Amino acid sequence: MSWKHLSSWIAQRSSSLGYSPPPPLTLVTIASTADDPDASAFYASTEFEMLMEWAKAGQFILAFATHDRSELTLICADPVDEVVARINQLPLICAGLAHADIRAVSSLRLPIGSDAAIH
Repeated sequence: MSWKHLSSWIAQRSSSLGYSPPPPLTLVTIASTADDPDASAFYASTEFEMLMEWAKAGQFILAFATHDRSELTLICADPVDEVVARINQLPLICAGLAHADIRAVSSLRLPIGSDAAIH
């Protein structure tokens, strides 16, 4: 896909202008797989407490909660292996009531005044 070339183009352009590359990030999407709200409710308070502790400790730097489905997306500044270990401790994941999609990502930041035309 054409967007795969975008990351290397921006990195090359940024380095030629003296910008350091952005740090690697880990993107996590946790989605409920349970059709039974009562099953999820049993684990809800523990799950919430764990996520709050992670937030307080800076374990994720940004979070998005969807409105139309039971899904949470986190952006973490830790390596994928560390994030996988942490996510696998969540009660809903352990109980098989949620699935996590975890992947390494990079932010794409165009330098100020870039003449790039992105279509």
